[in-house]
Amino acid sequence: HEAAGIVESVGEGVTTLKPGDACIPCYQAECFPEDQASDHCPRCRGYRVGKTNLCGKIRAFTGQGVMKAGGVRFRAASDGLELFHYMGTSTFSQYTVLHEESVAKIRQDAPLEKVNLLGCGLATGWGAVKNTAKVEADSIVAVFGLGTVGLSVIEGAKNAAAKRIIAVDLDPKKFDLAAKFGATDFVNPKDYDKPIQQVLVDMTG
Repeated sequence: HEAAGIVESVGEGVTTLKPGDACIPCYQAECFPEDQASDHCPRCRGYRVGKTNLCGKIRAFTGQGVMKAGGVRFRAASDGLELFHYMGTSTFSQYTVLHEESVAKIRQDAPLEKVNLLGCGLATGWGAVKNTAKVEADSIVAVFGLGTVGLSVIEGAKNAAAKRIIAVDLDPKKFDLAAKFGATDFVNPKDYDKPIQQVLVDMTG
């Protein structure tokens, strides 16, 4: 569900995008500004509490893998079997079909091979730091797994002024990159004979 691309065509009534626009598909759809301004969203009042990426108008449809206009837009090349949309994005394909609410327009010169991570991985990591854990300055943060999400957590924790950021992974080759993102300590659980949680307690007092 992480991708970036160029709008090939738009359906009737689409006003926020046009062919040629660079964009990122978003499986969590954004409330439209007019819905927020008029306060009439039929299913969700998420924008009232800062959760504008939980558009209630299409959430039920994306959860079922269908379009709000009805049905699906994909069929198997082999036998014509209908295929459900995945997380409202279906990005494991050269072309996909999205709800307008599920498309974020981006700068035309944005590098598509990099900004695709904004669709989930980077936002998930930063969101975990800012919105879920609410990391404060001088905190000690442990990050398990140093993939896209983990590295984003590290970067977010550094931005939040955490004093120690402990990177935990079974692959020590990932530690150098984690350091560039802001990790201060590195732990490979395979190097210890005790549970990793005890290792972290011993490290942090």
